[in-house]
Amino acid sequence: MPIEVNCPQCSQMLRVPDTAVGKSVRCPKCQTVFPASAPAASTPPASNDPFGFPASNPPPSSFPPAKDPFAMPGMGAAPQKPNVPDPFGGGSAPNAGPYNPYAPPSASGVKTDDGMGLPWEAQGASFETFTSTIKLIMLEPDRAFQMMRQDNELTKSLSFAVTGIVVGGILGMIWQIPFQIFQAMAIGGQGQNQGVVIAGGLIGMVIGFFVGIVIAVISLFFSSLIMHLFLMLVGAANKEWAVTMRVYCWTSGAFPWMQVIPILGPLVMFFWQIAALVIGLSKAHETSVGKVILAIVLQIVVCGLVIVLPLVLLFVFIFAAANGGAGGGGGGGF
Repeated sequence: MPIEVNCPQCSQMLRVPDTAVGKSVRCPKCQTVFPASAPAASTPPASNDPFGFPASNPPPSSFPPAKDPFAMPGMGAAPQKPNVPDPFGGGSAPNAGPYNPYAPPSASGVKTDDGMGLPWEAQGASFETFTSTIKLIMLEPDRAFQMMRQDNELTKSLSFAVTGIVVGGILGMIWQIPFQIFQAMAIGGQGQNQGVVIAGGLIGMVIGFFVGIVIAVISLFFSSLIMHLFLMLVGAANKEWAVTMRVYCWTSGAFPWMQVIPILGPLVMFFWQIAALVIGLSKAHETSVGKVILAIVLQIVVCGLVIVLPLVLLFVFIFAAANGGAGGGGGGGF
């Protein structure tokens, strides 16, 4: 359940999950980092009213306040909703009628975590926000992509994707290095220099690491663009392409760490990431999961035909040419 804390530097009010109590949070206004503490229980001010209700506080007006025909004697008017500073939008929430302390957050004028931003984009880049964002996307994708900001700014989501891909590549090399050493020892028994084989293998891994990062980042743009086109085709693209790109960035950065698990890690990562991508696109575009799955299936079918069909035609051409050549050679023999 979200709680409200005040920045000790600028008194800005922040809304954070109750799991953040005791952890460091960053004020979005003055960037001060401070520990979040549970709000103290407040006691109502003393009142001379025998029924214990607060004194009336009518809004200023040139006309006398209207009398409430249902008001009980001595109770006074309902208190007005206070102007609460908004830590994410700047300014104050509008004073829109009587304040109900028992209303849910959305009804009482206080923001929920919808659109407030994932920890990486709301509190800044750090190890803590990196792991918190991964945990949210993997274990609570519904909530994660409701929190995701749906604007055209891609810097933070793209930086998260690159960070996750780099971390995943480094962790993936942990179990590849012993394999390279074992391979060098096996080749060394055949008379080749083990040191040269190990060095060559490590250099190849490093080159492949950087090339893989570049290819992964470029593929983010192309794959999200193609996915957005198919979402438009099935009538599921209710937001701009930048929103689709953001979902791709968050999911692409949250799962690569699983490459540290040999063999099964990449396989589990693939299916888990697809599931999170489906949920993220449905939440971000405010559409059904079925439409997103249909767009993915159509994308696989069409892209598969584009790749497979030319290969089939090439094979048929080679086969026909080979048979024609064989037939011509046979005819020349007669």
